[in-house]
Formats: sequence, structure tokens, C-alpha cells
Amino acid sequence: MQIELVGCTSAGKTTLARKMVKVGQAVGIDVQLSDDFLLACIGLNWIANEFIRRRIMELWALLTCLLFLRKYRALFRFIIRTCFRTSGSWLYRIKLARVTLRKIGIHEIIRRRSTDRQAVLLDNEGILQASHTLFVHASGPSFTGCLTDFLRLMPLPDVIAYLKQPEQLLIERTQARGHNRIPEGSDSGEVASFISQAVLMFEEIRGYPGLADRLLIIDGERNRLESREAPTDPLLEWAADLIRAGLANAPASNQLDAGNTSEYPALKAIPTTQQ
Repeated sequence: MQIELVGCTSAGKTTLARKMVKVGQAVGIDVQLSDDFLLACIGLNWIANEFIRRRIMELWALLTCLLFLRKYRALFRFIIRTCFRTSGSWLYRIKLARVTLRKIGIHEIIRRRSTDRQAVLLDNEGILQASHTLFVHASGPSFTGCLTDFLRLMPLPDVIAYLKQPEQLLIERTQARGHNRIPEGSDSGEVASFISQAVLMFEEIRGYPGLADRLLIIDGERNRLESREAPTDPLLEWAADLIRAGLANAPASNQLDAGNTSEYPALKAIPTTQQ
């Protein structure tokens, strides 16, 4: 089972994903971050150096991506065309293509290697999050007229969880942390423009009909799931319970990482029904 957390940079996806892993560990359910899952598959999760971990995962994912060239031929063409139409240097465009193609490989590795008793969380390595890589740039928006094609062509995870945060909070966090696609020395207006593009794009993704049956919306400001009709898919219902459990020990504020308690709500075993 793949659960992809999506949202703007600095929204708190990784923090929430780690909380969800702790929930699983606390109740004996196999919930893992995608990085840990991939490296465990090849017996290398003992490696602590983050640079080495990333390079191993990237190499495996890119090789896997090539194995599915025929399956994703139209998607590959779209990605390459989009990257090389983007403003910036050739190195910048190649990096965009590499990062996006890697995420297709990661999707296929998890799809083929995970069991129906495992939940693998993708916080920044999911294929839907690749839309942020492809279409949000400091030079200006590039998703108009293209985003729907990408959503139509991409493989979907079992569950998508969109983590929303107030735009001003995202701007403040990004200014403090920086971002590899925002040039150093950028002023607050340029950062705000970058974040505004991302917010608009994710809201457009939220409204895409093809995702409605697997999409959950997390209100990061209030630390709760937005209400929706009761999920009919048992995997979606289970994922909603896992997210609620992950949010349960965070206070009603914008700081997902401010909570610190070992008490978690009850969580059932992962349903065996797969899509």
C-alpha cells in the first residue's frame, strides 16, 4: 500500500510522515518511510550517511524506471518535453528530469516489493509530488495547460493526502529554510511568488476528478482531516485513521512537530483489499 503525502515545500509532510510511522510502530503495524523501505529491500538500511542513501536509491530507481520504458512511454515523453521547455540552464533541466523519473522508479519498486500488510509513506518521493518539481519554478508558473496531462498519464498511489498550510506560514518557513529552486539572495516577494504558484497548483490538483476517490485533505493549521463523505474504500478509511492518529498528539496550531506523547488512538490492521 502506498500513501503519498503531497503539499507545498515546508508544509510539514516529512514531520507528519514520521509521526505516522511511530503510530504504526507503537501498535505493531508495518508502516515505513519510502527511503527506509527501499534500502531495507536490498539490505542497506543500516547506512546512515544521507548522501550515500540518496545516491543508492536514485541509482536503483532510475534503473527501474528504464525497465518500464514501454509502460510509461507517453509519460516519459511528457516529462522530457516539459523539463526541456522550462527556463534555466541545461543542468537545471536535466536535474528536473532526473528527479521526476526517479519517482516513477520508486513507485514501481514499492508497487512490486511491498505486501498487502505494509504501508509505505512517500513524503517527497511520490510521483504526484513531482508536479511541484515540474511546474513550480522561481522563473514563474509553467503548469497552465500541462498539469491535467501529467495527472492523466501518471500512475496513482493507493491514497493521496494533501497537507494544506496557511500561505503566509509557508512563505515564512521557506524564507527561513531556503529551497533548491529559489536562488540564494531572493527577496521576500520572489519567495512569496514561488509559494503562491505551488498553492495554486495543489488546489488545481485537489479539484482534479480522477483523484477524488483516493484523496484526503489535511488542514495543517487545525491539525485535522477535512470532512468528507465516509470513505467506501477500506484502504482510504484505514489511511484516514492512520493520519488522524499521527495528528492526535499535535496541538491545535501550525506546529506539527510540537506534540510529544506516546499515546496513540487505536488503529486496526491494514485491510487486505487492494485496488
